[in-house]
Amino acid sequence: MTAREFGQRVYNLRMTKSWTQEVCAGLAGLSVRTLQKIEAHEMTHPPVETVRKLRIAFRCSWEDLLG
Repeated sequence: MTAREFGQRVYNLRMTKSWTQEVCAGLAGLSVRTLQKIEAHEMTHPPVETVRKLRIAFRCSWEDLLG
């Protein structure tokens, strides 16, 4: 999965929940800047822990988040 695809999935999941970046980052235990980097396709290899935190915050499967 490319950084663009991952960033777009995170963005789409966040929009589905109607969350701001601040709300999403807070629920995931991430900084807003980290979430911004993901959604802007600037984070090419996010740490597994970051992906895990997003999956838990979104309450989705690994497949929903990673494809």
